Amino acid sequence: MQAKVEIKEGVTVFHLSGRIDFEAADRFRETCLRMPQDQKLVFNLESLSFVGSCGITPFIETMQDLFLQNQGRLKLCRVGVEFRKVIESSKIKNIEVYEDVDTARIAFLKPPIDNFIEKPGEVIANAYMPSEYEIKD
Repeated sequence: MQAKVEIKEGVTVFHLSGRIDFEAADRFRETCLRMPQDQKLVFNLESLSFVGSCGITPFIETMQDLFLQNQGRLKLCRVGVEFRKVIESSKIKNIEVYEDVDTARIAFLKPPIDNFIEKPGEVIANAYMPSEYEIKD
């Protein structure tokens, strides 16, 4: 397995290629977990493949650990059918998957949708409603 790394607009993109086997997955894990935390990461899996399950488990565990280590700032793109099935059946449930690198990278630049959604229990009308229009019980 090989990795080409590029940093663009504060997002580190890993273009992974080759085959995952147990040895490669172990080296990949060691390298990834030594990286500084709190980074925005995108993993492009377009040219990555695996045969059997010997390397895929450590790879998925690495993705999960990186997701937690970087507080959810990890996205995948160009995920093939085999990887998609493995990811969906794993413990990783919150990693976002995108069609291409640019879409994944741009997703980091957008503000979270939670900022625009009224949460239950929040009352935003009181701040804008004059007191003469107050609703009485």
